[in-house]
Amino acid sequence: AIGPISYAQDEEEVFLGRDYGHVRGYGEDIASTIDAEVKRIVEECYDKARELIRKHEDVLHRSAGLLLEKEKIGRSEFEALFGDEVFEKDEDVLASEGVRVEDM
Repeated sequence: AIGPISYAQDEEEVFLGRDYGHVRGYGEDIASTIDAEVKRIVEECYDKARELIRKHEDVLHRSAGLLLEKEKIGRSEFEALFGDEVFEKDEDVLASEGVRVEDM
């Protein structure tokens, strides 16, 4: 909704009460648009998280039980909780998420 534009300020206020003297480089309309977009993104992610939890609720409970027993589990043990579901991801997707394949 706001496009690939940075509205952040590079300068930092030099005094302690910086919130009182804060100056934005944009108006109320843009601030409202930013607030609405942040709210939309957070709600979208929240809904996706709830959907994933509902879809895999049985795995959630099994992993909690296993963690109570063992305190720590590895990737293979965690993936085994999902049964036949596949966890392969494209290396480009992993890289975009900041995961290095050699770390796996």
